[in-house]
Amino acid sequence: MPVIFPTTCFATALAVSLATLVVAAPTQELGTGNHEHPSPAGNPAGEMAHRVVAVPIAEGVEIEMVEATNGFFIGKYEVTQEQWKALMKTSPFNLIGAKRPAEHVPWYDAQEFIRRANALESVQSAGLRFRLPTEDEWELCCRAGSTNDLGILESGEVPALKEVAWYRATSDQATHEVGTLKPNAWGLYDMLGNVLEMCDTFVFGGHIIKGGGWFSPATSCRASYRFPLFTYNHHDDLGFRLAADMRNEKGKGIMGNGGGRGK
Repeated sequence: MPVIFPTTCFATALAVSLATLVVAAPTQELGTGNHEHPSPAGNPAGEMAHRVVAVPIAEGVEIEMVEATNGFFIGKYEVTQEQWKALMKTSPFNLIGAKRPAEHVPWYDAQEFIRRANALESVQSAGLRFRLPTEDEWELCCRAGSTNDLGILESGEVPALKEVAWYRATSDQATHEVGTLKPNAWGLYDMLGNVLEMCDTFVFGGHIIKGGGWFSPATSCRASYRFPLFTYNHHDDLGFRLAADMRNEKGKGIMGNGGGRGK
C-alpha cells in the first residue's frame, strides 16, 4: 500500500518513509532497489551546444531555459519564488527569498503556473510550450548525458555532492538561492538537492519526484533515486523545474513518445 504523507511535516514523513516505503510500481520500472530508476541509455542528441533562451514573464523577471536536446528545453534553475509571484500573485512559501526555489506548492498549482506561463505572448513568441519534465527527461538532464548518478561537470569530472547540492549535511536546514553551487556539464543548477522536483510521470502511489532536497540524506541525492507523492501534497522540501518543447513539436518528447515511464 502507498504511504499517505500529511501535508504539515514533510521532513518527518520523508525520514520515516525512506526506511519503510515500498513503491507500488511495476517491477520492470525499478532498478536495484525500491527507489531506483534504471539509467537512461545516454544522450540521444550526442555532442551539441546547449544554448540558453531567456523568456520574460514579467517586468524584470525571466525564465532561462537550456536546450538539452534538439527541440527540448529544461529550466536552467528551479522555479523561484520571484517567478512564482510574478504569475500567481501568491506567496505560499515557508522559506522566504526571491531567488530561492518556489516550495510548498502542490502539483495542481504547479500546473496552473505552467498554464499561465504558456498563455503569455512572450512565451508564445519564443516558440516554447512549458510543461513538467518526464522522469526520463529529468534524469538525462541531471546526468548531463553521462551514466553517473551525480552527473558530470563541464570538465568531465564527477563532482563531490557538496559541490552541486544543498542537502541535509550542508543546507543548514533551509533552501538556498538557486544557482549558487556548480552547474553540471549542460549548465543546469541544483539538479540535486535544494528542493525535490516534480516530474510528469506517474506510478501507483502518485507522481514521481526526483533529486533530493535540503532535508534529504546524501543517499537520496542521486539521479536514479525516485519517490512517489500524491498530487495534493505540498511541503517546504518540494518544488519544480520547467521543461519545454518547441510549439511545432507538441507531444514528441526527447524519447520520441513523451519520454516517460509509468504513464
